[in-house]
Parts: sequence; structure tokens; C-alpha cells
Amino acid sequence: MKRAQRALPASAALMVIVLVCGCSPSSPTSLPPPVISVSLTPAEQQTIQQNQTVGIVATVQGSSNNAVTWSLSGSGFLSNQSATSVTYNAPSSITAPQTATVTATPSADTTKAASLKIRVALAEVPLVMQPLLPPSAAPGGAGFTLTVNGVGFATSATVMFNGRA
Repeated sequence: MKRAQRALPASAALMVIVLVCGCSPSSPTSLPPPVISVSLTPAEQQTIQQNQTVGIVATVQGSSNNAVTWSLSGSGFLSNQSATSVTYNAPSSITAPQTATVTATPSADTTKAASLKIRVALAEVPLVMQPLLPPSAAPGGAGFTLTVNGVGFATSATVMFNGRA
């Protein structure tokens, strides 16, 4: 027995192609843009003393461009800047505690940023517990040299003796 073959009209074949291939080219499907974020290590506020440093690393997520731009508000300065890391340098001499903020802004999305607060504390004054030499001096007597030995003194430290430096 022979089967009868029937040809489909050309419009039916075209309809099958459109259904298989999807919508027309005038409405392409687009993916949402990636969500870009940036984080810093260390992430928590740091407390350091004058003349000390903090190394900071930025990590950018959601982009193959991991470069950031570094900025600083407050005292101190930035050094060793690269696309993903920087070193914060505290001032060498302060008279009161300071706060600085280091911010990383990703090049891939300048509307995003991450910041790290850094508190710069006064250097601790070392405690010197040793006998004075000479142990005493007569008022109006001959002059003498007072020597103080210890560690941790600031380069600009002075010794006050009887209210005078």
C-alpha cells in the first residue's frame, strides 16, 4: 500500500522555523548588568599610633576589571599604591588623636565604594623607672647632665625637670 505524501504550504514551514528559533531579531534577549561591589581587607576600623602604617587590599566582585582608585580624607598619606592595594601612613607627629578614612572606588563602577576608618592615637609615653644620676643636686650648685635611657621615645621627646625642658 502506498502512502500519499502531502506537501506543506511554505507559510507552515516558516511558522515552524519562527517557533523553533524564538522571537524576531527586533527584540533580542539581554542579560541584566552584573552587580559590582568592592570590599577592603582589613574590613574593621584600625587603631594605630603616629608614624605607623596599615596595608589595605581591595577586592572587586562582579567585574573582570579589579582596579580601584584610592583616596584619603584626614591626616597622613598614602604610599605604595597599586590597582588593588595601598599603604596608609600615619602622621609622624600629632598633638591629639586623629581619624583618617581610606576609600577604594572600583573603576568598573564609580558609583560604588568601600571605606576603612583609621584612628591614629598618640604614641604611648614610655615609663622609665630607674634611679637618677646624680641622685640629688644642690640648688644653685654646679650644673650637671641628666641622662635618661629607655626605649619607645619619640624623636622629638623632651624630658621635663622641675617644669623646664
